[in-house]
Amino acid sequence: MSCPRVRTIAGVAVLALHSAACHTADRLWRISPFEGSPASDRINLWPLAYHNGSEISVLWPLFDVDQRGFALRPLMAKDGSGYSILFPLASFDTDAGEGWIGPFYQFETVKGLFPLANFGALSWVGPVWWSEHASGFFPLAHLGATSYVGPVWWSTSEGAPIGGLFPLAMFGPTNYVGPVWWTAGGDSYGFFPLFGANLFGSAVAHVGPVWWRADEEQGFEGGLAPLFAYGNGGRRFSFLPFYSHDLGPDARTRSVLLGLGHASRAGEREESWLLPFYYHRAEPGRSDTALLPFFWKRTRGEESDVYTLLGNRTVDPASSTFNVYPLWWSNGERDGSAWKMLVPFFYYGREADERTLLTPLGGRGWSTSGQEAFLNVLGPLYHHSRSVRRDESRTAFLWPLFERHRRGDERTTRIAGLFSRTASPCESETTYALGLGHARSTASGSSHRLWPLYSWSDDEELPGPVYSLTLYGRRSRGDTVRQRLFPFFSSERSADRSAWYALLGLLHHEREGEPARSESWWAWPLISHSSGGQPGIADWTALVGSSRWQGGRQFQLGASLLFARTEEESAKVRRANSRALLFFTHEEEEFVGAHVPAAESGRPQNRIQHRSRGFLFDAFVSERSTYHAWREGALRADEARILRAYSVPGAREGLPDRAAVRTVLAAHGVACADDEPATLRAALDAFTQANTETFEHRRVRIPLLYGHERSETERSWYGPLGLVRFEQDQEHERFSLFYYGYRSETKAGHTSRDIFPFITWDSGPEETRWSFLWRMLRYERKGERLGGHVLFIPWGDA
Repeated sequence: MSCPRVRTIAGVAVLALHSAACHTADRLWRISPFEGSPASDRINLWPLAYHNGSEISVLWPLFDVDQRGFALRPLMAKDGSGYSILFPLASFDTDAGEGWIGPFYQFETVKGLFPLANFGALSWVGPVWWSEHASGFFPLAHLGATSYVGPVWWSTSEGAPIGGLFPLAMFGPTNYVGPVWWTAGGDSYGFFPLFGANLFGSAVAHVGPVWWRADEEQGFEGGLAPLFAYGNGGRRFSFLPFYSHDLGPDARTRSVLLGLGHASRAGEREESWLLPFYYHRAEPGRSDTALLPFFWKRTRGEESDVYTLLGNRTVDPASSTFNVYPLWWSNGERDGSAWKMLVPFFYYGREADERTLLTPLGGRGWSTSGQEAFLNVLGPLYHHSRSVRRDESRTAFLWPLFERHRRGDERTTRIAGLFSRTASPCESETTYALGLGHARSTASGSSHRLWPLYSWSDDEELPGPVYSLTLYGRRSRGDTVRQRLFPFFSSERSADRSAWYALLGLLHHEREGEPARSESWWAWPLISHSSGGQPGIADWTALVGSSRWQGGRQFQLGASLLFARTEEESAKVRRANSRALLFFTHEEEEFVGAHVPAAESGRPQNRIQHRSRGFLFDAFVSERSTYHAWREGALRADEARILRAYSVPGAREGLPDRAAVRTVLAAHGVACADDEPATLRAALDAFTQANTETFEHRRVRIPLLYGHERSETERSWYGPLGLVRFEQDQEHERFSLFYYGYRSETKAGHTSRDIFPFITWDSGPEETRWSFLWRMLRYERKGERLGGHVLFIPWGDA
């Protein structure tokens, strides 16, 4: 779909704009004196009438016709397969299958009902939207590698989590509390903004906003910045304290309002919350959903638990439980046994053929065979019973204040809700202080808590979510130990990783591997540094941020507002991007590996070197690009696509085909010595080097004043406001002055000129022709012959 080209022409500008339907706009200017190649017998009475070959225009732009179609504006226009009807009501292209009719539209892979719905790379229905890498409910939530819900935000980079409570604290390799910051080992420290020593371990120091570093190789560096960040092609972004995201390949995280709202997805694991009310986590075989303090659902495999303020329900393969606090309690087993209790009125239990009934006034136990297990006649004062099989007994005193129950090797003791303990040879579990205290011991470990003061556990799984809601917590599993002291400190330590956070993440230090494969630290919003991985959000939003990773490095000042530079280098490409004060930009890119060009010479895939300098968001720009292309006639287009597809796996040209590559090379006299891929690759590289060439493309733009572009075969420039313009390629040369006040075109030695109004002047080898008002006054010379018209009366023999 070509976009309308709007020209300012006195007296007809409003009508022209109304007529410029997107699928038929080209013909508006094509059938006029301003475009196309002029014919020798053309009639130029524009805008009243214009005739040039098969093109006819009457009362431009109301009516025109040519071999491609017609236009009767504003009712209807047809240009090839493009149609416009009562533009802008409808415009479509029947061959491309794109356009719109009223609010319904379709363009390439995008279609929808404007503005309610859209389906394509970015899709939405009302406030719900989604794309290949993200989704959300605008403007409340956003789900991806970086997620947000409320002010809580978090992000993961290569599996390493970072996050915080903006702007008080941040946890990572660098740690800070207020203005005081330091690093592990104490080799870097400071009191921002008064002073700092050895920032990032790179000999950078500062006093106030002034910083400096003296380096023997790089010389002296020095200078002076925290709210906006952008990096990694837009996959990391933050606008604190409102929003942040991290869209990684394996994990997607978003957060809003400093982490109060959160949503993340990592593989098959999902986690979201809206503090302090909502929390959700789901992964294969387990999930948790809570709406505090009203609802909590917990699923582990086939086991499911639901808790509310009124009661709870538990279902697993072996049993089910239903309770309504504080009166009704019940449990049922798959083997048919069950018990029910309505406090303080009765208890009823069933197991196999045994039955038990307890009330405050007494109780009775029996079996369906008629045997009696117990008879209680003392009411709530005392009760004792034993099962017929002698594998179960129950003793109660002042029931339900005290009760002791034994089943096989398992023993349970309860004291009026204040204390409960169940023990067996394999495990034991104790609760006390109305459930605030809890302890459990199993074959895999033990756990203990006293809410809300502390909790600790070395078991494989925590006994419940309350263990994660205490002020102090410690959990160990294998060689990994996690500790926290909310809201001041948290840490995690294992054999190859250590990390700690302080003051809700404002201070952070993290190290992976011994020796360190990656390390990050920050004292936000003053300083941040990371190594071994891509820059994180803290590296882009701190006053001073830097990062180093394999093949690249990054440095910024003033949260990237004052200065930012990123450098990357691999076996195939080198890139460097710099930005100063948001307005000055500098970009460099160079491909250094073997390169097999695409079929079309000017394709972006063929650019092997690029340098660009810009100012004011690239309104002022100077660019130089080098392209690598096949020599003319060296290959057919389909052969070039075969070689490109093999050299660049995943290229849009198609799938790699080794046999087809051998066939193409053999057709051009290149034979491989054997069938090894390395041999074929070497032959392809040698053939490419012998049959390709490079050419440069330069571009300069000064808005409204001057523009210039030049390549191997084309050149163009324009002057102030486009009043003067020049274009040249291998076949044509065009020049215009005062837009179309004067226009000339040269092709194959022949030059055609149009001078407003109504004057034409053509010249070529041994011929000259000029006219005014067509044949009102016309002169023509061809060799020795002369002729023309005066007041439409012919004269001469030309």
